[in-house]
Amino acid sequence: MTVISRVVRRFAQAAAVACAISQSAFALDYPTKPVRLIVGVAPGGANDTVARMVAQTLSERLGQPVVVENRPGAGGNIGLEAAANAPPDVMPAQVVFTDETSVFLGGKEVRAHHYGRGHTNGDAMVYFPLLKVLHTGDLMAGASPLIDYSGGGSVVEWTKTLDAAMKLDFDTVIPGHGAVTDKAGLLAYRNNVEKLRTRASGLIHDGKSQEDVGKVMTAEFGWAPDSLQMQWSVPGMMKELK
Repeated sequence: MTVISRVVRRFAQAAAVACAISQSAFALDYPTKPVRLIVGVAPGGANDTVARMVAQTLSERLGQPVVVENRPGAGGNIGLEAAANAPPDVMPAQVVFTDETSVFLGGKEVRAHHYGRGHTNGDAMVYFPLLKVLHTGDLMAGASPLIDYSGGGSVVEWTKTLDAAMKLDFDTVIPGHGAVTDKAGLLAYRNNVEKLRTRASGLIHDGKSQEDVGKVMTAEFGWAPDSLQMQWSVPGMMKELK
């Protein structure tokens, strides 16, 4: 029997969690064999760290080894493909939520929150109330935002989403990419998103071209000319901020 699980990029892209469970397992004490946790990111990052914390707790509760299997690449799609290509005798099971849900790991509450759009329209944050820790997923990633407009992202809504999250009681912030920081660090990131949006909006309303806006994003916000920000975010901002 195999359990295949993927940490989706917002699980927060850390990232929904989907499990595939052998149909024959329902007639048995579950699980009867080691569990595989497929993670669509490389080892060492924040999402991988959260996945390994979950794996350890699951192993203790299930009485079976939970093995983290990293399948990075293609924006998480390689991990998703591994789950999609599960053996024919497995059936998928998903835990989904609209705004908020809670689970208990090792007796400690873990909450998943969806406050709105930002990187995509499906971003979730994972909150550990007792530890006062917030995992932001890609709502805080690197030094500057990547707005995935094809996934429903929005530079306008991004700051509103972070404003809602700031109302939680937390001290430590684990970003989707980058070093662990604190609440002040998340606020600084939020303010930088607002600064970027205001700058881009002003340029667009002044009639600047997409190329001109891209040059300013490179000069003032560090967006590399061949980056995903240039490929995804600049064209999207030209439409959203017009």
